[in-house]
Order: sequence, then C-alpha cells, then structure tokens
Amino acid sequence: ISVTPGHAARLMSTPMLLHWLPGILFALLMLVGSRLFPRRYVKPLIVLATIAIFLIGLAASHTGIQQAFQKGWAAPAIAGRLPFEPYLLHVWHPAAAYGLAAHVNILLTIVGISLLSVLIRLASLEVAVKADVEFDQELQNAGIANIVSGLLGGAIARQSVDDTLDNYRFGGRTRLVPFTTAAVGFAFLAFGVGTGAIGYLPAALLSGLVIYAGFDGAWTWLVDSRSRMTKIEYTLLVVVTLTTVIWGVLLGVTIGIAVAILLFAINYSQLRCIELRQTGRSLRSKVERPGAEDAILRRYDDELRLFRLQGFLFFGSAETVSATVTEEMRYHPADGRVPLTVMLDFRAVTGIDSSATLAFTRILDMAKALGVTVMFVQMSRQVASVMTRSIEGFDSGSVYPDLDDALEAREASLLRIFEADVPARHSATDTLRQYLPTSEDVKALSAFFDVQQVEKGEILFKAGDPANSMMIVDAGEFEVYREGRGGEPIRLRKVKAGAILG
Repeated sequence: ISVTPGHAARLMSTPMLLHWLPGILFALLMLVGSRLFPRRYVKPLIVLATIAIFLIGLAASHTGIQQAFQKGWAAPAIAGRLPFEPYLLHVWHPAAAYGLAAHVNILLTIVGISLLSVLIRLASLEVAVKADVEFDQELQNAGIANIVSGLLGGAIARQSVDDTLDNYRFGGRTRLVPFTTAAVGFAFLAFGVGTGAIGYLPAALLSGLVIYAGFDGAWTWLVDSRSRMTKIEYTLLVVVTLTTVIWGVLLGVTIGIAVAILLFAINYSQLRCIELRQTGRSLRSKVERPGAEDAILRRYDDELRLFRLQGFLFFGSAETVSATVTEEMRYHPADGRVPLTVMLDFRAVTGIDSSATLAFTRILDMAKALGVTVMFVQMSRQVASVMTRSIEGFDSGSVYPDLDDALEAREASLLRIFEADVPARHSATDTLRQYLPTSEDVKALSAFFDVQQVEKGEILFKAGDPANSMMIVDAGEFEVYREGRGGEPIRLRKVKAGAILG
C-alpha cells in the first residue's frame, strides 16, 4: 500500500497497524537503545529478543510458520531459484555491445555516481573510525568486486558504512568478519543452505532493520552533525536531504556539489591571499655596494613595496590583491624623481585561472597611469602562460626568476637616476676616504695595500683558506658562491667596485 494521504485512513486501521507499526517500533527501539546504551551487545540483544518474542508468540497462539507467513507475520519466501545459477556462459548475448551503446549516458552516470559514493563512504569511514583509509586500495577492491559481481549477474556494490561501523562497534577489527559474512552469503546462494531458517524471522525485524538504517542515518545527518556545522553548511545539508527524498539522489547530489562549490568560492575568497607585505627597509639584494650608493638606496627605501601572494588565485581571492595593491599605489605619496616600485611575489601561488587576470589588469592599468613600476617575482611557467594569454600587452620582461634578481634590477634602475649627481669613482682610494679624515691618512694606509690583478673567472679564495688579508674592490665586480647539495652554485653576494671583500 502506497503511503499517500488517500491511503492514510486504511493504513491507520487496526489490521494494518499490526502489520507496519511493529517494524517502526523495532526501529525506534534499536535507535534509542543503541544511543542510551552504547555497548557492543545492545543491538544483537535487541535482535535476538525480537526473534524470541516472535517465536514465543507463535508457540503460545499455536500458529505454525507457514500460517504466520500467510498472515504476513513471518518473512516472505525467497524469490528466484536456489541454488543460484550464475549465467556467466550466456551473459554476452543479452549484454551485446550494440544494445549497451544506446545507453552509454546511463552507464557513465552509474560509474560517476558509484565512484562518488565510494569516495564519500571512505571519507566517512576515515572520520568515524579515526584511522587512515587506503583510498587507492579500497577503490581497487570496489572495482574488482563490481567486475566479479557484474559477471555473476549481481548488483552494483560499494563499501557499507553502516555495516562497517556496526562491526567496528561490536569489536570486529580483522578480516574474519567480512570473510564470515561472505561465506554465509555464498553458502546460501550456491547451495541453498539456510533458506528454511529465514522463514522463522519476523517480517517486522527485516523491515524494521531497513527503517532503523534510515532513522539512524537521518539522525546522524540532521541531529548529531548540527553542533559540528555552521548554519550555512547545515542548511545545505537539509536542502540536499529534502531534495534527495523528494526528487531523487541524482538531483540531490548535483545540487549539493553545485552549492558546495559556490560556498567554497565564497569562503576561499575571504582567506588571506597576501602572506607578507614589506618595504625596502627590510629588503636589499645580495649586491655589496660602496657607501655612497648604499646611502642613496637607503634614502628611497620607502619607494618599494613587496606583496608575497599565496594559494590559488581566482576572481574572488585576486580581487583582494587588486584592492590592496591599487589602494597602496593610489595613496602613496608621490616622489617626483623616484617612482614607486611594486613587487608581486608568486613563489607561494599554486595556480591561477583566467578570471583572476582581470584583477592584475587593473593593477597594471593604474600603475601605468600613476607611473608605478610593477615587477613579478618567481612566477611559475603555468601562471606566466595564463597571464601572457589573458592580459593584453603583458611584458614578460617584468618577470624575474627570484626576488634577489628583482631587487638588484630595481637598485640598478634607481642608481641610474642619480648617475649625474654621484661621481663615477668607486676605487679603493674612494672607499678609504669614507673612513679616514684626511688625504694624508688615506695615503699612509694605502701603502699597506698591494694591487692584485684578477682575470675573469678566476677564483680569488675559497672557504677554509687562511683569512689573513682585507681586500677592497678597485674595479670590476666579484660574486660569492657556495656549492649546493647537488654541486650547483648558489650565489650569496655580488661585490661591486668600491666595496670591501673578505
């Protein structure tokens, strides 16, 4: 009888109540009992007590099993032929390829929903039992089981959360439990063993177990999870549940995924995508410069802004970057001679989509209007490809392999502005003059120095050599390297003319 308003009066009649009410009472007893007394033996005791009460009732009323079945009290007869006959030999005739081709959309839907169901169940189990689940292994197990089940004419199968959790709560931690379950099922199907025993089970027990599984799932989803979720997440859960009940699981899952993606986009866009902000006061390249040049760089430390970005940049998170950077450019006090330099460090950016490039387009447009220099640092090939493809006129020359290269380029550009004001003398004598009061002192100290000519590529000293001298670079430049683990050179410093070395 369908559960509809038109059948309500008939379902509430005394004969009908005695058929469906015991199953619901058994389900409620299982639900309440397992929660009030969360012990391993509570559920099995309820099941055994129900069977005992049923058999005692039949004996007291002198009702036989066959008579109980005819009245609808006992379990129904087994449909189909036992022992089970696998149709492995003739399965390919009704399942010919030309018949399946017309239903490829249904097959793909089944595969997708099954895969999603397995992943959701495995994730649920991992949380419930507080243990790591080998997803690859479990996916392979489900695939092999479905292939075997399909060849034998069985239904689509997947890991059972309810059965696994029940076994876990009852203390089952080994493979003995699933092997025993499989052995009983195989003996029943292959040899017909136990078919007579099913008739001694009350129908209320079998239907009640199904209702209990529904009650327990609904309680877990809609009651127990309430305290662990935000209002938005809980509302989504209720909407998906109602959609599944009214219109089916496919639409429920579709709506759930769509809303979850929307919530993810909203929540992720609120995360901090700017990990660090720095000015030139804490940033300097690895180039060792003479004092006069260092003084110029220090004077204009505030004309540099570094923004270190992080995470995946899409329209939501990149909008925060755009608002922060453009506001910094707009309200920064302009210097008529030295432009503001903005560095965007992409070393911690995992990816970017084309929608995010609109935000960087706005940054570049405002920088051009205000005369601000924008430098991109440590941008991956994938990110650079998206930027080049999506931003018209994107200058790949503004992309630097690392922060040190970008800082050195910025310092060189800044010093070029003041070339006319700074004498182009960076000799050893000029360096000594910074520290000594008179020319006579410089001349006297210079007598202790020897001039050493060094060819390009020549190694001046290595780590571990005796440190018995002080050197001043009179012309040219030196670079200080250390050897990495793989033997590759790592630049530590660049020493220009006029700087002290060693």
